[in-house]
Amino acid sequence: MPRVAAVVVVCLLALAACTAGDADDAAVIEQLRQAGADLSQPREVRYYLYLPGQADANRVATIVAGGARQVDVQPAAVGSDWLVLVTETTVVDLELLAARREEWRRALEPLGGEYDGWEAAASP
Repeated sequence: MPRVAAVVVVCLLALAACTAGDADDAAVIEQLRQAGADLSQPREVRYYLYLPGQADANRVATIVAGGARQVDVQPAAVGSDWLVLVTETTVVDLELLAARREEWRRALEPLGGEYDGWEAAASP
């Protein structure tokens, strides 16, 4: 089910993406810094959560919605899974990413879902 390999990329649009893990998160944060990001500033962060069915994707979307988060459910670009795309504006740091990873794990694990990483723009 993985959509993002263990490859960290800074795209032409200065976006960074990673798989879920402390080392990967740290590497992406470093790439954002190298791209000129002021990480003390809030920026839009997107998290990619995948589930095997639409009903489960809708259930997870309800669980993770809240605050200023935007949550969209749509078919995955590839395969038969469903994407729950969670977007929030926040300051990116390792503590936040670890907390989100744990939150996503708790929501996804019982339903057979998978957290596939995050992305953020270098400029807010």
